[in-house]
Amino acid sequence: MFTKKKVLYFLILLIFVSGLDFWIFSSIKNSFNKVLNDNLLKTSQILSKSVSLVEDKYNDWIQKTEEENEDLKIIYINGLPSFFETEDFYSDKSLYEFYKNNLNSEDFKDGIESAEYSEVYFSKNDYEINNSKYRIIFSPVINDDFDVLGIAIIFFQMDEYLKFYRLINVFMYSIIIILF
Repeated sequence: MFTKKKVLYFLILLIFVSGLDFWIFSSIKNSFNKVLNDNLLKTSQILSKSVSLVEDKYNDWIQKTEEENEDLKIIYINGLPSFFETEDFYSDKSLYEFYKNNLNSEDFKDGIESAEYSEVYFSKNDYEINNSKYRIIFSPVINDDFDVLGIAIIFFQMDEYLKFYRLINVFMYSIIIILF
């Protein structure tokens, strides 16, 4: 027989277990996101150091890098937009159009400004382009004298990583449903 006391205890237990479940899986997702961002940061720094300093090799570098890494796309800005005339290099025209359309957004302005001052910048949002989610990193390209020569805008495709987040959410809700 259900009494008010039993129902109250059940609801308290449900809230406690749900909160604990949410906390555990949120911690897992946050840890995964931290590891992911650290890996993306290291990858962007390595890619920025691999840029050819010979101007007519930029397109070859972009093409080779994108072929070796299927989950990323690159736009390279040779020069610093706030200080000098620049030239843009890219392989994906739709991605470049997306970049041009968002150039005046706060996120892109902050990214370019940070890279001009030798700082790596992660976009605040993941962007949907051509039915795929991308996390964008603005990374300075620095020579041996620590001068910023240009900006590598690296688009990391996030679709596979987002599948992991969805899987974690399924597990989180499944535990609550199974227990109660």
